This record gives sequence, structure tokens and C-alpha cells, in this order.
Amino acid sequence: MTSHISDVVINSQHAPTARANLLSGQRRADRILLSLRILVAATAFALPTLSSAQRSRTFGRKWVETHPFLIAGWASALTDIGLFKGSGLNAVMSGSGGPILQAAKHSIPWIYLANYSANEDAGWKNNVQRQLAKPNNMGWGWMMEDEPRAIQFPELATFADWLKDPANRASNMLVSASLWDSTLQPRPALYWGNTSRPNYTYEQYLYDWVSRVRPDVLSYSAYPYLGNYAKYPATGVAPENIETHLNTLMRVRKLALNHDIPYQVWVRSEKYRRGTGDSELRLQLFAALTTGHKGIYYFQYEHRNSRAYLVNYGDLADPTDDTPNELYPIAAAANAEVAKLGESLRFLRSTGVYFIHNGTHSRRPSRIPEYASGVQQKQMTEVRITSAASRFTDGIIGYFEDYYGDEYFMLMNLNFDTNDGAQDALEFELQFDPTVSSLLRLNRHTGQDEVIPLTRQHLRVTLPGGTGDLFKYRTGRSFMRQPGRNRSAREQLFADDFEGYIGRNTGLFIQRFDTDPNYHTSGWQAFAPTGTDAADSLTIIARGGGAGAPGGYGDSQGLANVGGGNSHGHAARLSKPIANTTIELTVRLNMAAATTPSYIYLGSDFLAGGALARDDKIWLEFFNDGHDRLAGRARLEYAVDGVGMGATFNLWQWENVGWAEVKLEVKVGADGFPVAIRVLHRKTPGAGKWKTGAELSTGNLAIQLTHLAVQPGFYATLDDLRVHRVISASQNQPQ
Repeated sequence: MTSHISDVVINSQHAPTARANLLSGQRRADRILLSLRILVAATAFALPTLSSAQRSRTFGRKWVETHPFLIAGWASALTDIGLFKGSGLNAVMSGSGGPILQAAKHSIPWIYLANYSANEDAGWKNNVQRQLAKPNNMGWGWMMEDEPRAIQFPELATFADWLKDPANRASNMLVSASLWDSTLQPRPALYWGNTSRPNYTYEQYLYDWVSRVRPDVLSYSAYPYLGNYAKYPATGVAPENIETHLNTLMRVRKLALNHDIPYQVWVRSEKYRRGTGDSELRLQLFAALTTGHKGIYYFQYEHRNSRAYLVNYGDLADPTDDTPNELYPIAAAANAEVAKLGESLRFLRSTGVYFIHNGTHSRRPSRIPEYASGVQQKQMTEVRITSAASRFTDGIIGYFEDYYGDEYFMLMNLNFDTNDGAQDALEFELQFDPTVSSLLRLNRHTGQDEVIPLTRQHLRVTLPGGTGDLFKYRTGRSFMRQPGRNRSAREQLFADDFEGYIGRNTGLFIQRFDTDPNYHTSGWQAFAPTGTDAADSLTIIARGGGAGAPGGYGDSQGLANVGGGNSHGHAARLSKPIANTTIELTVRLNMAAATTPSYIYLGSDFLAGGALARDDKIWLEFFNDGHDRLAGRARLEYAVDGVGMGATFNLWQWENVGWAEVKLEVKVGADGFPVAIRVLHRKTPGAGKWKTGAELSTGNLAIQLTHLAVQPGFYATLDDLRVHRVISASQNQPQ
């Protein structure tokens, strides 16, 4: 039935399916592994040199915001154009010229899979030019390889730079590849390409891809295989399958957000009852939306290359006679909803995801924290599922912000037990504080804003299996559907989530951070403020807790000091500040076990031991709980040639907080020097409003902010370090 609003109750069911009469008989389907070649490549990784054609790091985000929300389907044939358009897909993905030509002739956007090899470099570059010659200029992107191994990254980085060069006429299109997914068991040889790196992790694989190849978007496959009823008759699915699927979405989300890059996912479209069904397909789509993904690829729409694939598998469209399979009308209805929600979601930044546990056979994914009252968006005081508990009757809630700072949330039903959306429906209840008397909801069927009045700040929502709804707090602005006129431009200068290194849980000297193979290629160098290398401490990448220090934030890796003292640390170079901008440094920090203070710096190359550099820097000092009168406090300071001033402010007792997040803002004036400094903080990383700790009006400080440095205290761990340059709205015109 069509969704309706009755006072404060929302029954958010499916809209009627217009193409239900197109259901055909059983035809088998599954994903097809594209041809994948393991190329002979040098195992030594060198960071590719940026070419003069290297474009802005914000290209991918701007592309996403200026195009319809991507919902693409793989096809090796495309004959019935009307059937394709009726599927709700808006782009054709193929590695064959035929489907690309058919799409172009009918003004359907296309994305081309290259499966590039340096051994055939000239041929592939000529092939690119042949695709560009297709009519109507409908090219949206280049997929350089399907499921590449890390040993291929150097040559793919070179090919990516060539594609981005304006001289080659392909530079207005997305450049990416489809990465491997995460699995129940680590598979280093699969990610790396051979057995020479037995400890190579999925996080290292993602990190190396983004930092070395520099794609415009991060695309990857995530096929949960939830419908295996025969193998697991008691539950219908191995519980770890859904858990691992959600963890994979979150692992990619974490890295992509830290590198300020949009992320997109492949979903499997096997046919109804023999594989993917109604609720399961919707779960794949809406879980991606709720976790902040900015595009969907279907594997697959139609495949004709091998009859063998039709024995056990199939497509949305039957390749033998161009008729729709059972999943086709289900996908068409879901895709229409995704497109409506995507009109706004493409502009929103994911700020948090939480698990709402109600299932009897499910487990909370380790990378999604349990929802707790007031954990984020403090005006929301409670979220719960009121439907009876069954095997997979869980939910997730995703939080978002737009360019204006307006807050959104997306509520999603994770139940897929019967693979029928109506039967898998769940009812949710939400409670808000007295400041919230109504909400906006983006109707996923019509695309219109709906005002939802609340009675006693209470909301009830019924959602079909695998489905989500998007809401917004009322601020006088509607759902964001185009770039804001007052938006600020953000350029990332440095980022590290510390996932791209070998994780340690001991304090052995030979395992210190600066001995890691990726240390220098990631931009790190020794912190040497007195000209002495201070990187030789036992700073390690803590995994699951290391030598007395906590592991990284959210079941991840982080940088920890297990060597004692405060002279140890690491520095990295930033690009030179630009006039009339703001430098933002954010970091997550855990000092619950720390016995000495931690320090974060922005400053000159003095931080890296510059021979003639002055002692010019801005820094934060965080005191440990045992630091006498300064326990639970922090200090913001600056110095020019060693002379300056500072301000002390209150924080919290770290043992009661654990992980927290801090932001250092430095406003740069017209001459390129700092003119004002501010520090903000919040107890829950990624959640809630920032609180101001201290501000310093400095006038023009003759400091060149060309470097950052970090000194975690003894038994302290830091994570998710990011530095951005922000151009204010008054300086940045809409694009």
C-alpha cells in the first residue's frame, strides 16, 4: 500500500509494483566473476608521482553532487532498451563495446570496465578513445579493473593519471575500480596478489588503493549471500553473514570518510527464492544508503557471454529471450525509491551509524556500536523496536549532516527472514526532547517533503523488510537537493586512520611505527623539534590493545605510545596555507590509561627538524588523569620563535570517557599567517555538537603552517587524524 501519515504513526510500506505482470518462470542466476588476471608486478610499493594533470581531490564529491544518484547495472548485452529503462537503473556498466554503443545511442549513461594491463597499454588507451567516440557524450566513468590485487596498484595508478589528463578527453569522468569485499576469514594472498605478504589486511588493501591510485570514488563488491536456507535450516542464514556484510560496509565507510572520498557498492541480484529476494535485495540497497554510500552497482542486469552461468545463476533480465526475471519488478520498485532518496543523500555526510538490537539469532556487528539514548543528535532520546523479537528483527539508524549543518537521520529495518517485505515489516518507536514538535520525511515514493507532526514528541514508524526512511529536523530548510549557496569548500591536506599498517600488540622495539613498510609512503617522518630524531620510541600501531595502550577507535587500529616519555612522535608535511582560509585538524584520542600528556602540533618545518627553522608552532596539550592539578584539563598554546602564550580549559576525566574527539581550527588571514585559533571537543567521536574549549585572537602570527606532528602520551592511543583546508562560503562561489 502507499505510505500514509496518521497523526504520529507512519506506515511506510511498498508502493504498488507497476510491472508485476512481467513476472516470468524460474530462471537461474548469480554473480559472474569478470575476467581477472594476476599481473606480474614489482612487489615493492612506491608512491606514484603526482602528474601535472592530477585533478582536485574533491572531484569525486563534486561529480556525485552534480549527477543523479548512481544506480548502474552490469550488462554484456542490451537489446530491449525499454526493459532496461523500466528496471530503475540509470547507467549501463559493461566491458563490451556493444552495450556501450546501445546505451550511448539511446542517451543512457555508461561506465566502461577496462581490466587494464600495462602489457597492453597502447591497446587499452586506444580502446578508451573508441568508447569516447560513441554518440551523445554519455560516458560517466572508467572502471579500470575488476577486483584488482594490490600488486597491480602501481600500474593502475599510472593508468588513472592518464585517464585524468585533460589531453585525453576522459578527464570529466569518474575513475575507479571494483575492489574485493571483506570476508569471514582474512585472505591476504587474495588482496595482495601472492603469498609474499601473509599479514596483509583488508584495511591495508583499502588504504593502499586510495592513497596510491587516488580514485575519484571508492567502489567495491559486497555480496552477503543471506538466502542460504538449505545449509542453515535453523536460521535460514549463517548469522555471521549479515554481521560480516554490515562490518564490510562500515570498514569501507571509515576509510572513505577519513580520505574524504565518496564510496559506492556492488549488490547481488540473483533471482527470487533461489537467491536474493525482496527483503534481502532491499537490505543490500538500504543498508548502503543508511551507511552513507553514494552509488549502487547491480551484478547483474543481463549477461550473455556463457551459457554455463545460466545453469545455476541468472539476471534481472533473462538473456535468452529478453524477458524480466522474478526479481525484476522487485528491483524496479526498490530502485525508484533509492533514486528519490538519493536526490538528497548525495549531498549528505554520514556522521554515525548505530545498531538497534531486537533479533534472537543475530549479533551486533563489531564495527557498529549499540544505540544508546542521546548518543548522537541529543534531541533524540530513545529509539526502539516494538515488534515481537524473532530471528533477524533488528535495525540500524544512520545520522547525517548537510552543508548548512542541518541534521538528518535514516531509520532502517534489517529483517529479511521471509524475503517478503510486508511479512518482514517492523515497527519502530522514537522519542524526542521538547525542542522537537515535528519532523520532515522525504517520501521515498514521491520524492516530496512531508511534515510529520509529533504528539508528546513521539513517533511510530512501520518499515517493510530491508527498507529505510530518511528524516530531517525542521530548520526552515527543506531536504537538500542541490549544492548550498553558502557551502564551504573543503580540501583534504592529510589523513590517516592507521589501518594501512601492520597491527601490533606488543612493545618490541623492532615493531615500532617508523619501521612499517608504509611509514614513509604515507607521508610520515620523524618528529624532530630539536634536530634529534624522536621517532625511535615504541610507538606502534595498536591492534586490539597493544602493550598496555588501547587499540584504535571502534575495533580498529590506532597509533599508540608504549615506550614512555613525551619526546617521541611523528611529523608530516602539509601544503602551504592559502590566504583567507581555515585549517582544521581533527583527531580521536583515548588517554584512559595514559601516564603522561599527549601533544598535537601545527607549525613550521621545525617540527620535522628543519635545519634553519624557527620554533614556530601551535599546539594542544592533553593532561592525563594523574597530572596533579591539571588532571582532566587541556591547554591551547602558540609560539613564534619559542615565545608565545596559551589558555587552559576543562575537559573530563579520561577514565570515564575513553575515546573523545578534538578539533583545532586556525584561521589564516590575507597574508597567509594565522590570525585566530580555536579548539573544540566532544565526548563521543563523530556524534553531537562541538563545544568550544578555548580561543586565542592572535593577530598576525608569523608562522608558516607547513607541518603537523603528534606525540601520544605513554599508554595513550590516537586515531582518525585528518587535516582540511576550508574556504569559507564568502570566498567560495557555487559550482
